[in-house]
Amino acid sequence: MVWPTSWQIPCHASCLVLYIHRMVFKLSYFAFRSGAGRWMYTLVLKCGRLRSGPAYRMIALSASGESPFIDFSNCRDNTLDSSSIRVLPDVITIEEEARLVAELEGNMRRRRYVANHWDSVIERYREVEKRAWIDPLNAKIAQRIKSVILQTLNKSLATRFLPVHVIDLAEDGFIKPHVDSSKFSGGLVCGLSLCSSAIMQLKGDVEQGQNPDSIVRLLLRPRSLYILCGNARYRYAHEILATRPEGEERWVDGRRVKRSRRLSLIFRDEREDQGRREEACETDMKKKQHE
Repeated sequence: MVWPTSWQIPCHASCLVLYIHRMVFKLSYFAFRSGAGRWMYTLVLKCGRLRSGPAYRMIALSASGESPFIDFSNCRDNTLDSSSIRVLPDVITIEEEARLVAELEGNMRRRRYVANHWDSVIERYREVEKRAWIDPLNAKIAQRIKSVILQTLNKSLATRFLPVHVIDLAEDGFIKPHVDSSKFSGGLVCGLSLCSSAIMQLKGDVEQGQNPDSIVRLLLRPRSLYILCGNARYRYAHEILATRPEGEERWVDGRRVKRSRRLSLIFRDEREDQGRREEACETDMKKKQHE
């Protein structure tokens, strides 16, 4: 039996990784289109430890071509689609998640959970701004996440990011609907979820002229990355739903989503004029030093 050329297994071990990567892209078409597709998808993630490589590109699609992690069923806005909302599963490994959590817990150890945020958006949380990582491997993970974001959106790799904003949300905490201020950040709001699954809800912002009944829900599993840009970033308020009294939510496919304590790493890009402002300040400083 002769297999098609593109599916032949390379003879040399050095080519095996390239072959597996090609298989990942091929399986992305078949995944979640059938029971066999789901089995193949799970097998690829569990075998070969591919999640440390480019497995994040293999975004599972439903038969309609939509992500199984985004629910557009209650969306009333034709301008809002998957181009402005992305959820990428398993962008880091379980081991990488544990390494990140270990360092972040060290940062949070002496901080208490705050009952309410200064702008009344978050309840029962701790936060820290992460400008530098103690563990060099964690620094590489954070840099890789930034590259994933930019490559997914086909943006320049020279795009500058603000320091990572880390939020530790208690099991009984929640984040109210809000639109991130555009005074301090650019057009990207992205988050890496750790420790627990959660459901994020996007709702049309009345102040931006949107229909508040237009709702999109995102299933954020541990180690997944969400990306909001365009209308989803500026015209929709996003929130992390509070834990129900019964302790769990229901996703569209019937699965139960139980939320516990959750860590999230928020990645925001700088405003386009921020770099020019900093350069102008540096120029002024140099002039004053020479005077």
